Amino acid sequence: MQDKDFQHDTVDLYDNIRKGNNPSWDLYIQLLKSTDFYKLDFSPVDTNKVCLEGIVPLQFLGNDLE
Repeated sequence: MQDKDFQHDTVDLYDNIRKGNNPSWDLYIQLLKSTDFYKLDFSPVDTNKVCLEGIVPLQFLGNDLE
């Protein structure tokens, strides 16, 4: 599909919105005290790293429906 229509995801999104199937998102954050940085074997501020949920749990912040 993508080789013929490079915007198929955008078209699909707008088609669904027109049909009343609005998208929704949940927002989660991960918080870590700066004093705990030394416990990790990577820099938690490095945007190339993924901080696993087992190390720093996700905290639900809300969604667009609330």
